[in-house]
Amino acid sequence: MRQSPKDGALMPERGFSKASNRQSSMLPDGATGWVSHDGLLVLSTCAVMELPGQPDGVNGLTWFLSVSRLDGDTTEARRASDDEMARVVECFDLPAFDEDNHFPGVSRGLFCPIDPQYRAACDCKITETVVVEPDGFEWTNPTDGECRGCSYEHAAARFGQTSPCPIHGPGQ
Repeated sequence: MRQSPKDGALMPERGFSKASNRQSSMLPDGATGWVSHDGLLVLSTCAVMELPGQPDGVNGLTWFLSVSRLDGDTTEARRASDDEMARVVECFDLPAFDEDNHFPGVSRGLFCPIDPQYRAACDCKITETVVVEPDGFEWTNPTDGECRGCSYEHAAARFGQTSPCPIHGPGQ
């Protein structure tokens, strides 16, 4: 496993190149972008996050990889397949992980607390509703509070994209 000396984020062992300046300009602060020859895009970061299985407010350093795919010259992204996700795990040598998606959309998230004693499934899979989309993609939604599908629809609209809420349909 290779880590960035600058921020502790995971770096791929093979199969990926650092994202171009143009691609990197669209990344969130603190994330490093990696692209494969066939269009997989991985955002890698190391951040303080809530730890699974711990009381609210107990946080720790966690590696996070967000994976999506860009096909050809298009700016349209899609979800990575299970085989592509397995390739990312192998190339980044992720020691243990939990795929945990808190929103619909095209990215799939892999989380791995740095301290091995906290490596477990996210509590949201027990305390929230698990939404399974027709293609098998799973994400969690709070049982009380704002729908993440509706939030995602509104956020996508601000960028000129159409992504109706998978639970309530468009325009809710």
